[in-house]
Amino acid sequence: MSGDTAERPIRVALVAHDIHWEGGMERAMAELISTAPPHVRFTVVSATLAPELRHLVEWRRVDVPRRPFPAKFTAFYIRSARAVRGLDVDLIHTCGALTAARADLASVHFCHHGYVRAARMLSAGGPPLRRVNTTVSRLLALAAERVAYRPSRLRLAACVSDGVAREMHVAFPGLVTAITPNGVDSAHYRPDPATRAAVRDQHGAGAATVALFVGGDWNRKGLPIAIEAVRRARRGGSDVVLWVVGSGDVGRMRREHGGGVEEVVTFLGAVKDPAPFYVAADVLVLPSLYETFSLVAHEAAACGLPVVGTRVHGVDALVTRGEGGLMVERGAEAFAEALVALAEDPPARRRLGDAGRRYAHAHPWRASVRAVTGAYDELVRSDRGDAETPGGARRPSTSAGSRSGSIESRNGTTGQRQGSRPPMVANRMMTGVRRASATVGAMTGEARSAVALTAAGRSRARLLTDVFVYRAIRGHLVTRSDTAVRTVTLRDGQRVRYRRNRGDLQSFREVFYDRHYEPLPGMTARTILDVGANIGLTSIWLARQFPGAVIVAVEPAPDNADLVRQNAVLNGAQVTVVEGAVACTEGTTTFAASAESNLGRLAEGGDLVVRTTTLARLLDSFPSGRADILKLDVEGAEAEILLNDDGALQRVGAVATEFHPQVTGVADAVLEEALRSAGFTEARGRGQLTTWWWRPEWDWGSTDPPSAAVDDG
Repeated sequence: MSGDTAERPIRVALVAHDIHWEGGMERAMAELISTAPPHVRFTVVSATLAPELRHLVEWRRVDVPRRPFPAKFTAFYIRSARAVRGLDVDLIHTCGALTAARADLASVHFCHHGYVRAARMLSAGGPPLRRVNTTVSRLLALAAERVAYRPSRLRLAACVSDGVAREMHVAFPGLVTAITPNGVDSAHYRPDPATRAAVRDQHGAGAATVALFVGGDWNRKGLPIAIEAVRRARRGGSDVVLWVVGSGDVGRMRREHGGGVEEVVTFLGAVKDPAPFYVAADVLVLPSLYETFSLVAHEAAACGLPVVGTRVHGVDALVTRGEGGLMVERGAEAFAEALVALAEDPPARRRLGDAGRRYAHAHPWRASVRAVTGAYDELVRSDRGDAETPGGARRPSTSAGSRSGSIESRNGTTGQRQGSRPPMVANRMMTGVRRASATVGAMTGEARSAVALTAAGRSRARLLTDVFVYRAIRGHLVTRSDTAVRTVTLRDGQRVRYRRNRGDLQSFREVFYDRHYEPLPGMTARTILDVGANIGLTSIWLARQFPGAVIVAVEPAPDNADLVRQNAVLNGAQVTVVEGAVACTEGTTTFAASAESNLGRLAEGGDLVVRTTTLARLLDSFPSGRADILKLDVEGAEAEILLNDDGALQRVGAVATEFHPQVTGVADAVLEEALRSAGFTEARGRGQLTTWWWRPEWDWGSTDPPSAAVDDG
């Protein structure tokens, strides 16, 4: 965060229907208010606000009818916009598409366009009046999304999962997104043997396997499937019962499932705190049609409860990455088979529960809040005209494209703001002057660096031209995806090949202008592993710093990997390119490419299938089995690599890495502790974004002579 942003407060208008400690999006907004850093100051525009939060904010209450929901939604949509209009704030943050006001950031906890596409219906069933109410509510929400999520009306969509971000890109092309996952309170949601025994005794569970269903909207979340699955499991001889926590039409469930349902199902109703039931149950069942993050699944996992769920957003990551349960088809037979398997295998339940708990612990609420407030900082930095942070800090976006522009020019449509601020036209002029001044200052500094770096003549002129083009790209005056290859010769004789797009130019800045990978004093290297090589600039930079070093560069994007090879050949560097990605296991995964060449990342549903290898396998490619330096810049995949280390890090002398909490939702502190546990000591390098972690006791320079044996991908 820049010094300017740190010293000056950020005033945020937070617009939400309700903010309290129950539910999903309501809880997320409550956590944001209660744990945001002091420089973030909220004015809350909402219908309700938990009493214990009111002293932390300025509250503008919006009076709306509680029901029916279409009436509440419509009234809030209009009245909240009026309430926002007169506020003196820096940013407007909405909890979804629920107001007629333009916004800077919208937290997307539910994408109605995504739901309709997944469900192929507007309502998931129920009594006729409820279906009418749900259908009208859905139509209103769809219309509101079409208005609110236009790129001209919203600067950043903060999505709670990769899946939601993909849905937003499909439904609203051109919209900029960031990943800001929800969190879990692991101090509250945790195993508790005493509570488990008491709750099971209270409800007569005995030795039965208790399957737990938590939530409302029973048709969407699949309660009828859960009931039928438990009945089938019992007919197969398994002693399984179902507890249902949440409100719904109990009478209808009893009528539809016939006699004997009370022997199978215990309806517990709505509860303020589901934690005791998580710790008392044996497995969570979630036959949901659509989820975006599933706070319930993550809370259950934090309590050590394995999850049996469908392939919906949030649950898929918990089960596939976190190995916290089983993923099955959405049907009673598939769920019954999974329940029988877990009922008969308590060790498997414990193993899955332990894995899920570790995964949930890596997603604390403080990381969620940090991702959101980090987005605030970036948006306000753009508004205030600050130059880019040293090294070209990237915007909190997982897609190509970014829009800047002050909130004054976008949200103040009438009159003058409260207080002593100048009129809107003057405000826009001042913002424009500040931004222009900052841009000119940054361009001047970069031009000086270009002159100092390059050999005189054509290379110098070419790089100076591209400095201007890079700034134009930031202002969207030219295309961001220029694929023309440029070659410049540096003053020290290095030749660098790149494309004139934002990603390549930003990488050039980080490596050559800002020298992010400047070695620590006393550091030498004979073997280097460059994971997330991009176009190979770090590889050839380190090759120049450590003559004769053997380098293995890992890059999943084919176009980037080809430039790594070209840059290595141009500079006579001993670089072997592995076209793929690093993961916990060998196999394949998908890679989501970006128009900005340095922002592509591993993501489910990505457009490119790439093979994966492990850190240990790459280290084995060196005759010594070790790497003096591991450079790790993988746009979020560093969390999986560092948190699932199998001992491979013990064979690394130093790690130069950049964390991406806005992508992973994993706090920097969690990854820092993983590195410390592996024996590394932190040493801040020259780069503002990159941190060196090294072993002072490492036998620097004693590794084997240059040689590498990795098959070129």
